[in-house]
Amino acid sequence: MIYLSTSVSIDKEEINNLKNIFVEYLMKKKKVVATLTESELHRIIRNEVMRYLKEEEEIDKEAEKEFGDALAASMGDITSTLGKVPGEIEKVEADKEKAADVLKKEPELAKLATEAVRRRKRALKEGRKKEALNELGPLFFVGIAMAIPALMQIVGKMTKTISQKMGGTGEAGEKIAHVGHHMHEKMVQMIRKGIDAALGKWKRYNQLDDATKNKIAEGIQMLIVASLAVSSGAGAVDALNKGGHALAGIEGALTAVKAGEIKGFLIDLIKTTLG
Repeated sequence: MIYLSTSVSIDKEEINNLKNIFVEYLMKKKKVVATLTESELHRIIRNEVMRYLKEEEEIDKEAEKEFGDALAASMGDITSTLGKVPGEIEKVEADKEKAADVLKKEPELAKLATEAVRRRKRALKEGRKKEALNELGPLFFVGIAMAIPALMQIVGKMTKTISQKMGGTGEAGEKIAHVGHHMHEKMVQMIRKGIDAALGKWKRYNQLDDATKNKIAEGIQMLIVASLAVSSGAGAVDALNKGGHALAGIEGALTAVKAGEIKGFLIDLIKTTLG
């Protein structure tokens, strides 16, 4: 039995929510689940239950609705900004010199491209043809280098739209700090859907698996939330780092936004996801 430090009443829907939270946690930590002891398992469940209960107490339903409406209004920013990128990428892909010039300007992505070529050659040499075919080639990283400026613009445009739709008083970050995690998950899903629609015509983007596409969408979401928090002040930033609404991984995005290093954050995201 798992004991909580407070007496609570949990209905059937909340029980299902808690089950989903724990299943999601196990999926994220699946590499270490087999090594968990019973006491560790109990501790994890207890902590997740307490986090959920604390979050439920802090949720501002009015802010959630306002955020949801603002988020929906900002989706057009993805299409308008990223929609032309696939066509631009295709033109550069057809010109080897231009493609090489693009990578020269992004040495970190050039390193990833070089390593991808090495992996492909090694796989072919060892008879792993299927693995070699699935390897991302240099032109993929050329396309990513061309897409990054548009992704940076998306962060700026969506941040501005959401802020304006939530009153335009610089309080959007403070309000978002009091919405539930399910709203942040919804935001990731909507961003992923928008990016998929915009980049779907670029065949090399479609080589990526769902997990990789989700990580890219999560990175964009983190940057937008961090941008809204920073523009709202220290209170919103603290709220995102602490309490029931703390977002895992937000620290890196906050640091990048404060330092004006959004491009570096995105390149690091690509490196850690694909490197």
